[in-house]
Amino acid sequence: MATLKLQALWNHPTGPKTIHFWAPTFKWGISIANIADFAKPTDKISYPQQLGTVTCTGVIWSRYSMVITPKNWNLFSVNVAMAGTGIYQLSLHFWAPTFKWGISIANIADFAKPTDKISYPQQLVVTCSGVIWFRYGMVITPKNWNLSSVNLAMAGTGICQLARKIKNDFASEVEPVVAKE
Repeated sequence: MATLKLQALWNHPTGPKTIHFWAPTFKWGISIANIADFAKPTDKISYPQQLGTVTCTGVIWSRYSMVITPKNWNLFSVNVAMAGTGIYQLSLHFWAPTFKWGISIANIADFAKPTDKISYPQQLVVTCSGVIWFRYGMVITPKNWNLSSVNLAMAGTGICQLARKIKNDFASEVEPVVAKE
């Protein structure tokens, strides 16, 4: 019984006597190397390599392995692993601060809104958080320039919104009401 199963595996269109087996098998080395690099400091990781080479290749080839004949589950699984390890490497210190830009972009979009829509507590927190996290990005090793720049922008947009609100609430001149005769 076992001999029949081994013979079926050996003679399969993606079995060990074909390139369809050996090409993806050796490609596992990329994912294994990526896993070994999880311990590396983030300043030693190449973001273009992780995004372009590892992650995108993994996603594209995962799809490709399911539409070719013969379907190649080894090729599919190695590319899913490549995409997964690439995404993990990218997520370590890049994506979290990058998505934080949304706060600054929302604040910039709100510059056109009336000042009565501005919240003192929210803008104070945005400003203080931006200042503190900007400093944090500069003192950690390795320095995280992405984290620092996004938080500098947050602090700046928060200060601008607070200044608009304060100017409107406390510094704008109220025109006296003159009775009409």
